[in-house]
Amino acid sequence: MEASREEPKSVDLLLADYYGLFADFKSKLWSAAWSCINIRHYEAFEKYLRQHRMERAATLTGYILSGRPVLRDASAQPFYSEDNVFRLSYWTAEEVSQLKLTFDSLSESHLRDLDPDWGALPSTQEATNAAFNRKSGLIITVA
Repeated sequence: MEASREEPKSVDLLLADYYGLFADFKSKLWSAAWSCINIRHYEAFEKYLRQHRMERAATLTGYILSGRPVLRDASAQPFYSEDNVFRLSYWTAEEVSQLKLTFDSLSESHLRDLDPDWGALPSTQEATNAAFNRKSGLIITVA
């Protein structure tokens, strides 16, 4: 039995609404990094990661830009945003660890090559470091 195209949309809308309600109970959440960074910095960062053949990091960064669906292939059925603005994504604790280890293994000059404007990488590192220290994943929103 194949799921209809509407079922993934319904799941994404439900999760976006749930996260919004959950976020109202701020005592249950902690902020890994506060950033109001223009999305263009993440677009450039993803591009540079791909140019440096850091595909896994680029894919995870790409989820910030596109949103990340739950329990389905993002390329086959991407995240659905009702208003094409709000996006909800996540990185698992394992993915956070992989990103942290990847960034920690690079020299300062290599990090600068990945993010010449120093726009997206600082907040990405701040969030991955905070989540790594808590042995946690991250929920990422773009609004």
